[in-house]
Amino acid sequence: QWKKLEQVQEKISLVGAEALQDTEKQLSISQVLQAKALSAELKKWADREPELLPKNHKVLVAVGMEELQRVNRELEMVLSCCQAKNEKLKHDVKRAVQETKRKIQKIKAYQENLLETFSDFLAEHFPIPQQQANENRKKKVFSLEPTVELISLHDILELLMNKLFESPHDPYITIDETFWPPYTEMLLRHGIALRHPEDSSKIRLEAFHQ
Repeated sequence: QWKKLEQVQEKISLVGAEALQDTEKQLSISQVLQAKALSAELKKWADREPELLPKNHKVLVAVGMEELQRVNRELEMVLSCCQAKNEKLKHDVKRAVQETKRKIQKIKAYQENLLETFSDFLAEHFPIPQQQANENRKKKVFSLEPTVELISLHDILELLMNKLFESPHDPYITIDETFWPPYTEMLLRHGIALRHPEDSSKIRLEAFHQ
């Protein structure tokens, strides 16, 4: 029996030596086991059924009032935040509308000024053919007085522009005896107007805005 006890003690000593050499490995295993134990505990608490509230009416009312007050405070905070955002949006929209109105007024003023300048330019350099014919006749350069009342280049361009924007699907106007041929030819030659591909008596304004 004594010999057997010595043999067992010797084996224990050997196992102890091997265990000391593998301390880090055992420590790592211990940490893993500890983590698993904590996970199991967490799952246990997660799966645990919530405790029922007491059946005392006063306690239930007090708990309900506390919960309602908490929800009310949170809702008031959300409402205050939404109101602040709405006020900012209203201010931004109002400011944007004012800026847009100012831009529109500025564009209208620029457009009116441009139209007036354009009208003055046409009146100075491209007068009504009737007046030009009379002036040339006085100078003995052009003696043939028109038999109809011709329209000005300004009127021709206005007709072309109105037709283009009012009926873009059919922007052509018909040339009649009130159109002075030199003005019509000038518009066609410089690419300001285009002749109808199938009807030479119709012209349209070039769509410069497209």
